[in-house]
Amino acid sequence: MKHILKSQSMYIATMTTTVGELMRKNVFTIKESDTIQNSAMKMKDKKVSSLLVVDSVGKPTGLVTERDLVRKVCINDVRTTEVKNKEIMSAPLITIELTRLRRLQQI
Repeated sequence: MKHILKSQSMYIATMTTTVGELMRKNVFTIKESDTIQNSAMKMKDKKVSSLLVVDSVGKPTGLVTERDLVRKVCINDVRTTEVKNKEIMSAPLITIELTRLRRLQQI
């Protein structure tokens, strides 16, 4: 019975919760033109596993993750002081509106 009530309350929460309530509000950014070494250092300093990449006017253009660094940098043995974020970032960004989770299930 307890399991059923927990499942029901989670379902109700899904119906009323918005994406905005779940998303991280304080996102750290890095410029496309910065080196991936700077990205790795910033991730370490901020204790995060990804950074939002922005262009010269601050528009979000991609995402650099620890996974990107491992797969595209370590495996290929590139110089971290020479490669720019723009070269390894995951792009394009996929974004959604700050809508109810129930609505997302229908999309």
